[in-house]
Amino acid sequence: MLLAVAAIAFPAVAAPAPTIEIALGRPCALAGAANERPEKLIGQRARFDCSIDADDVYGPVTWGLFDGLNVAVKPDHPLLFRHGPHPFQSQRAFARLADGRVIDLGKSVTGGTMALSSAVVSYDLPALGSPVTAVLIREEGMQHQRGIATEAFIISGAAAARIDGQLVLLFAVLAGIVFALLFFNAALYATLRYRFILANCAANAAILLISLTWAGSLLPFMPNLALIDQISVMQFGISVHLAFSVLFMLSFIEREHLHRWAKWIILPPIALGCTAAAMRLVDVQFQWERVDVAFYVGLAAANLAKLYLGIDAMRRGSRAARIFLMFLMVPTLLGLVRLVWGVTSNEPAHIFVAISPTLIMVASALLDSLAVSWRISVLRDERNQAFEMAETDLMTGLYNHRAFAARAMIGDHPKQLVVLDIDRFKAINDNFGHQVGDAVIIQLADLLRATAPADAVVGRLGGDEFAILTRANVSSGVGEAIRHAVAAAAFPQEISVSVSIGTTLASIGSEQQWSDAYGAADGALFQAKRGGRNQVSEVAVAAA
Repeated sequence: MLLAVAAIAFPAVAAPAPTIEIALGRPCALAGAANERPEKLIGQRARFDCSIDADDVYGPVTWGLFDGLNVAVKPDHPLLFRHGPHPFQSQRAFARLADGRVIDLGKSVTGGTMALSSAVVSYDLPALGSPVTAVLIREEGMQHQRGIATEAFIISGAAAARIDGQLVLLFAVLAGIVFALLFFNAALYATLRYRFILANCAANAAILLISLTWAGSLLPFMPNLALIDQISVMQFGISVHLAFSVLFMLSFIEREHLHRWAKWIILPPIALGCTAAAMRLVDVQFQWERVDVAFYVGLAAANLAKLYLGIDAMRRGSRAARIFLMFLMVPTLLGLVRLVWGVTSNEPAHIFVAISPTLIMVASALLDSLAVSWRISVLRDERNQAFEMAETDLMTGLYNHRAFAARAMIGDHPKQLVVLDIDRFKAINDNFGHQVGDAVIIQLADLLRATAPADAVVGRLGGDEFAILTRANVSSGVGEAIRHAVAAAAFPQEISVSVSIGTTLASIGSEQQWSDAYGAADGALFQAKRGGRNQVSEVAVAAA
């Protein structure tokens, strides 16, 4: 579906940029007069406030008057009156013609005549042979400190179609990106079960809700959904997105590097923003000015808390916090700027300013995915390192007894097992100390790695006992090669070191076969000890 919409909208994007024919600026405003007839009021400009302070004029019923127009509308060149979106319960528009007639342009509860996007409110101007000299807007339940019908303009039908195509394409692309990220991260979570991936999925789902609401996707299912309710849904989606982005951060950064009061620093502003957004869903009219301020303040404070906790964790040595800030610093700062503007500015919002929260969140989602990929790679490396440490003898770096036995049992083909230990190693420790004894063991491990065949498995079974596993068809002289290499090596303190070696050939494919093979090789080693040490004893076949 998204591809089909994009295919329809793409030619509009490729076409020359549309030109706004008439920018109307700020309207004159009047609060009250709920029972006034628009046909009478549209000619009484003196009752309206046309000063720059008219933005502060609003009430349960608010009127906006665009007067002094002279717009000729022809049937073959349709024109539309449009203005930017803002919260209102319902809206009606009227046009006065030069011949004195007043035409009802219709009622808007879903963004005017727009069916695909709530990004603009739109009305068709009448082509009745007489120019339009004024447009009057009547709003009920307006909740907008920047005034009524901001960013108003008159535009041709062809140019409006191009804008609509661009908006449809934009939201189709944004929704497609977020849906792809959501699907991909959900699959990752199903496999890996990391909490930060689940939090990222929930944050992306909130962005998808916001994008679809902006695109008017709820209207086919809820045709009477007022624009004020659409905006309330989007505000709730923004608060939910921020809440889950915070959970993402808290589970993304290593717990030991987070401030011990991290949750109590960031949860109160999140709770404030989410509570305010939820209150608007329950009762959109209740103390709306204070609720709006609480919403913006909560979100701004939560973003500041995110930055503080990220910087604090980075200062404590967190690599994850450094990556988190590197990827998310720009969208977080942009979000803060947008939130501050939402609270303090009285300037009308350009369409891209109005949809900027969605753009910022989609950019954040893309960067979040890069951060998720990095975190997964780090966790994978840490897991592999932990796995290697669990299988590795810490002193020598060789496989430990458990890991060596596990590898010995891979495949049931005949294998050669070589077991050896250092002759009179206890005397070395007693005469030269354990530090020198450890150095002898480490040097012997390096020597075994260098002497053993290329595909051999080398391990330290414990103490001064080592083992080597090769294929059975490898030369049976492995034991003698090791014995000679040890005898020729120069060990610390000019210690003369020798080894006794036992070898066996066996098929090893189970724990029982490993136990039998190891018992046979160890018995051969014991024979080498009894025979005078510094020699190799071989057992042709292990006991079954």
